[in-house]
Amino acid sequence: MQVAIYVMAAGILAEVVLSVGFSGRLGDKVATRFGLDGKPYGFMSKRVAMWMGPVAALIVGIILLLPGGRNLGRSQPWISMAVIQVLLLGMMGWLFQKNQNAH
Repeated sequence: MQVAIYVMAAGILAEVVLSVGFSGRLGDKVATRFGLDGKPYGFMSKRVAMWMGPVAALIVGIILLLPGGRNLGRSQPWISMAVIQVLLLGMMGWLFQKNQNAH
């Protein structure tokens, strides 16, 4: 369980680094929803978008550490935590890259 906590902390730190890295390259509004044609139709402020990844990593990490969430990775809960954190990081990276290309 202790390793899972370290993995969660590393995921949150990676999300913060990703947000800081992209913050100067994004506009005031960040597209967060896209239609099937790839055109954005939902936006949020840059400030909220920058914290969306770290907060999601924390919330999902806590859920996985709760007794019910630990059943996802019975023998090695840190593996489930690592997979989720990498998926969240990839999703936020894709979102920021898509917005960077739009400007």
